[in-house]
Amino acid sequence: EQHSSVYDTRRQLASWMKANAASGMFVVSDSYIHLPKVLEENGVTGIKAVEAEFTGDIGSLDAARKAGITHIAVCKNNYGRFFESKSSPSSSGAGIYSRRKNFYTQLFSQGNLVWSSDETVGGVINKTIRLYSIKELPGGQDAQL
Repeated sequence: EQHSSVYDTRRQLASWMKANAASGMFVVSDSYIHLPKVLEENGVTGIKAVEAEFTGDIGSLDAARKAGITHIAVCKNNYGRFFESKSSPSSSGAGIYSRRKNFYTQLFSQGNLVWSSDETVGGVINKTIRLYSIKELPGGQDAQL
């Protein structure tokens, strides 16, 4: 089903990508964005898009770049839990939690924010989304997470 709301931030991202995507764009996105499906529904072609439950599972920004990834799209529904004071990992999930939080922290400090939206009207389809370019990062090499 195609989302028709002007407040659908995923659709707004797809429109921006259709107008601004460079040849060879390869995006990994958090699961709440459903980017491959949204791009298809909105007629956006020529962009390789892969969905991960958490983009924080791909390792480091350097590893992502070496894999050919040029952009990372994140959703507050995914990354927000790592930055809330009341959120903490279970004892069995501490390693995964730390790895994901470190990845998002590195992305926010070193990635180049090229597009973002805020959930100004709320709802299921109006999510806070950020799109980062990771083609060029400060200092050349990234610290391993």
